[in-house]
Amino acid sequence: LTPAFQADDRQRLMEMIAKTPHLRPRDVNPQVPPDLDAIVTKATASDPRQRYPGAGELWADLLRFLKGERVSARPRLPWRRFRR
Repeated sequence: LTPAFQADDRQRLMEMIAKTPHLRPRDVNPQVPPDLDAIVTKATASDPRQRYPGAGELWADLLRFLKGERVSARPRLPWRRFRR
């Protein structure tokens, strides 16, 4: 397991985390399911406004993923709704 960010001091590490775009899980391993990729990406977003509002919402999405239900981190696209 390799850390996403490495630096010699804490200040530099914090700068890297704040300014560097995060790799999506599917960029590292294409076999990661798209819904799990969306959950992890939302949970680790650099911008707090793009993250889950709280741990409860993250937990609910993880449970939906495990049950095979649609997750909120990956909303259905309008054309997919129309097709159904």
